[in-house]
Amino acid sequence: MKHLFIVRAGEYSPEHRTISRYGRQQMQNMGAIIKDITNGGSAHIISSPTHSSTASAEELAYELNLNGRIEVHPYFYDFHDEKFPRTCNQVIHIIDRRRKLADSLIIVSNIYTVRALVPYVTSKYLDEVGIANTERQGTGMHIDLEKKIYQAIPRRE
Repeated sequence: MKHLFIVRAGEYSPEHRTISRYGRQQMQNMGAIIKDITNGGSAHIISSPTHSSTASAEELAYELNLNGRIEVHPYFYDFHDEKFPRTCNQVIHIIDRRRKLADSLIIVSNIYTVRALVPYVTSKYLDEVGIANTERQGTGMHIDLEKKIYQAIPRRE
């Protein structure tokens, strides 16, 4: 694995229990950005089990030509204070077990998980505490594990 992406789910439509048309566009744009960064390398997507995250992950998988294949995992959603250290350690274990599956690993979840996960993951892999700049839906963080840097991923609009 050369790249780790932590992506906040796209705009959600509660009445339809999935992402909105704009949310789909956000994920299409995110997919294009990821393709540019990785030069079209292989990818594996893990999503939290929420409707917005799985729909966003499926849209990303389509954009990245992964035939809609995503892995849904509950540890990428359950970030309550009392479980935080255990959950983060489990997430690192899950990431490490998938390092050889693809050039890039993409995690899709909600704002709370993304905010919690970015500092934890950057401290483990980059030896610095990163800040999640993902206040808007459809944004993300790119962690380049070879260059040992991280950056916010802007939306193309």
